Amino acid sequence: MKKASRTPGTKAANAISTGQLLPNAAPGAIVPCNAKGTQRWKNKITKSGRPYRKPGPKTKKNEGQNKKIYEIIAREKKNGLIHIGGGNKTEKTIFTPGGKKPYRRADISFRDPKTGKIIHYNVGKVKKRGGAKIKREQDAFDDIQNLAPPTDRNIIFEAYP
Repeated sequence: MKKASRTPGTKAANAISTGQLLPNAAPGAIVPCNAKGTQRWKNKITKSGRPYRKPGPKTKKNEGQNKKIYEIIAREKKNGLIHIGGGNKTEKTIFTPGGKKPYRRADISFRDPKTGKIIHYNVGKVKKRGGAKIKREQDAFDDIQNLAPPTDRNIIFEAYP
């Protein structure tokens, strides 16, 4: 007899492929998976039935963009916000229907314990002349600010050198 496969056909895999909320997903997080621009790893699940996390290079805390990210995390935690995504945690996926991409991931996300409001930060490069965001960063910022669910539209951009 063949062993049962833990890939497509399971409850979690079906929820992922249809873009439904998973039972253990963060509030408001939609995982759009058969949309344009999605990655293969999003359709796979672990043995426990949870979706895989985004793969990729793991850079050091004190290099480039990460240095700025960890500075912001320390600053905002000191101000009383709860760190809920980015940095040493999984980045929060923000669904942006009709945008340049179907979803975006903010570099850092916080929740204000007093109001429950979610605040996202995007850390990125700016042009040498004038200090405006480069196109890739501007597109991500615009998608989140204009097309994300109302609870996720609060985004702040901070440049890193």
